[in-house]
Amino acid sequence: MDKADQTGKKRAGGLEFEPSKHTDTGMRKLAKSGGDWSRLTGKESRAVGTFLHRVMEGLVARLAADKWNVVRREAITPSSIKAWRKARRRVLLVEARLPKDGRMPRLDLAEIDFSAKRIKVHDYAPTSDSAHWKKPAPTQTNSRS
Repeated sequence: MDKADQTGKKRAGGLEFEPSKHTDTGMRKLAKSGGDWSRLTGKESRAVGTFLHRVMEGLVARLAADKWNVVRREAITPSSIKAWRKARRRVLLVEARLPKDGRMPRLDLAEIDFSAKRIKVHDYAPTSDSAHWKKPAPTQTNSRS
């Protein structure tokens, strides 16, 4: 996978995303087929999905940076929650990991607003396959610190 697919390169105050060969081919096929993902090979589908995911992640993090504490690819632990709460800023988690039972499931995006006592989790996928939405729901727990 092309490094540019993983993160947006910061250039002249903006972000630049450079698609890999498979991403470019897959995007062209999608454009010609009116968005029919079934026309893509497995490699193209994964490459386009990853690319779109990274672009979305990069844009959201960039747009939120002025008003939010943007945290990328960190584990959500009791100590990190305590530190975020202490900082008194809203937190935007991008690709956060939620350690549980030796596994590290990820959240695409999560907003934590400690003053409003609210957490919003956003999961997005470039698919219309309903099986994606049938993933096991994370266990909900209440914690106090």
